[in-house]
This record gives sequence, C-alpha cells and structure tokens, in this order.
Amino acid sequence: MRWLFSVVARRVRAVLLADAAGWIETQFHIRAANQAATLLEEADRHAVAGRTKVAETLRRRAGELSGDRPLAGVLASIEHLAIDCPATLSVPALPSRSTTRKRG
Repeated sequence: MRWLFSVVARRVRAVLLADAAGWIETQFHIRAANQAATLLEEADRHAVAGRTKVAETLRRRAGELSGDRPLAGVLASIEHLAIDCPATLSVPALPSRSTTRKRG
C-alpha cells in the first residue's frame, strides 16, 4: 500500500510542478509583452517630439526583447559596463538558437 501512495504522491508532485512552471512562463511572457508595449509607446512619444534617434533606439530595444531568450535583454542592458571596465566584467555570450534545445 505504501508503494501506491508513493507513486500517487510523485505524480501529484509532477503535475503541481508542471502547473507552476506553466504559470511562471505565462507571467514572463506577459511581462515581456508589457515591456515591449511600454517601449513602443515611449518611442512614439519621442518621435512626435522630434527625437527620432531616441525613438529608433527604443524601437530597436523593444524588438530585442524575446520570450525565447530571456537573458538577451539583461545582457544587452549591461553590455555597456563591459566597455567601461573590460578587465573586471565579462559578459557571457548567449548560445545561438540552433545550439539550444528544449528539455522535456
């Protein structure tokens, strides 16, 4: 009887973990979409004010946000730190999409 309880407990735990992972992934995509929308709105505001270079930069940043590669935004935002002090900070390279594979 104990083995049955153990099997059921493992299955319930797996279902709960999968559900939690799905919720976290959903929240991440919602946040990425909101960030992209905010950047695009700001870009439009700057374009109307005549600051086209700022608008272009914001649109480029919005396009760089990706749900497939969440660290891309983080690494892009700290890249300038590596230029300022290259000896103390090394920014790791992201793996290409062709070399990454989904686990599961």
